[in-house]
Amino acid sequence: MFPTLNNGLAGLSANQQALDVASSRIAQAGMSQANLNTGAPSAPPSTVVSLSGATPPDYATETVNSMAAKNGFMASARVVKVADEMLDTMVNPKFPVSSLF
Repeated sequence: MFPTLNNGLAGLSANQQALDVASSRIAQAGMSQANLNTGAPSAPPSTVVSLSGATPPDYATETVNSMAAKNGFMASARVVKVADEMLDTMVNPKFPVSSLF
């Protein structure tokens, strides 16, 4: 029971991180493009994921990655919900325990 809950929570965390990375890559690429067009200063380095040495992201790929992370997050949330319902059923049975004996 608890491993199921832990797996669900780990999935939530992993998918949130994947969504953060995809959105940061899109934002950083957008800022880089805007800076080339307007000469505006870039954002502080602490606010974006570093892409040094990486190729600019493909917007379609990053959009697909963010959608996959969203769907994974939703699936992990369902796992947590079901584990919670199972624990609730074990702790608060709907029938009197004395009827079992």
